[in-house]
Amino acid sequence: MKDAISWNIVIVGYVEHGYSETTLSLFEQMQRLSIPPNIITLVCCLKACGSIRATLAGNEIHKDIVQKVVEIYYFIGNTLVDMYAKCGSLAEAQVVFHRLSV
Repeated sequence: MKDAISWNIVIVGYVEHGYSETTLSLFEQMQRLSIPPNIITLVCCLKACGSIRATLAGNEIHKDIVQKVVEIYYFIGNTLVDMYAKCGSLAEAQVVFHRLSV
């Protein structure tokens, strides 16, 4: 059975080689199959959103993080700031940044 680790191997490869849309498509497939993402999955998907300025997809992932009470480690928080900044949502980037510094 494929788990988040198996999916992450493919997702990391795609995002690192610039295939951001494919990365997000794989994430959607994971969700349809009810495979819960882990921190690596979320970071990769946020990077993909930032690289193609997919603000709406990034917002949905951010909401998913908050709803599932995923502990926001500094590297996922930093990735959120980066994604929002690259998407031009500087106010949201600043909100996340200030939450990190508390």
